[in-house]
Amino acid sequence: MNRRTPLTLPPDIPAVGPDKPATALAALDAIAVRCKSMFITFASAPATGAARMQASIEAGSRFLKDPLCATVNLEGASVTWGWAKTTREAFALIKGAPNFHADPDTLGARISRGPVNPTTFRDLARMAFVATFGVGPAATGRKATELVDPVVQLEQAFARAKRMYINSSATTLDSAFNIHSEPLSGGGKAFTGSFWRSSRTMEAATFGDMVKKLAALPRKPTITDPASIVVFAPGCGLGAKQLKQLVLQVLDRALGPRHLLRPS
Repeated sequence: MNRRTPLTLPPDIPAVGPDKPATALAALDAIAVRCKSMFITFASAPATGAARMQASIEAGSRFLKDPLCATVNLEGASVTWGWAKTTREAFALIKGAPNFHADPDTLGARISRGPVNPTTFRDLARMAFVATFGVGPAATGRKATELVDPVVQLEQAFARAKRMYINSSATTLDSAFNIHSEPLSGGGKAFTGSFWRSSRTMEAATFGDMVKKLAALPRKPTITDPASIVVFAPGCGLGAKQLKQLVLQVLDRALGPRHLLRPS
């Protein structure tokens, strides 16, 4: 893109100054709510002996509330994710990921049924990237010790989901494992856990409270095969693999190795 030539945009899309990369952010905000789908992707800069983190910003008509979702993953596991109302907020979520060094050479962008053509969209994405990270790899983010707690990530995901359940069919004879949500008449959800073969259940106002109650049980349920765990949460914004990895992290902590058995 010639930086001296203004982009030609529809009249209802905010103008973009060729030498003012930050002006692309407002244009992308308008595009995000008018397209069927859009994706901006890039990776962290390569480091010796370390895998790259993969970042993405996604928008589209299937998102019913906040128009944008930002994620950072490392080898399939979530580093950070969140919903955003603006493109600036979405980039800020990624910029705040632990030890994230953005690599401009990996930037990709695609759009489906939007108000601008793919070439213009790529130009806007690159300008927004430069406005956020600069023209080269940018050392940004929190320290690795400040990774987002998986319980917090799951609470955010389950709040977005229409409903959720976590179930395992591989338990010892005297135990069971099922956590599911029930919608409340005034909005929100309540969480119910069934951990024994009897009808005894536990209730909690949040998923985090349910995890605390599970961890505090004097007699915990035992899952004999983690592969049997099924996680279902339509509309949560996370993929099935990522959801299960987060759940396993939480159960490792709440149940411990004596009650979350690993096949030999």
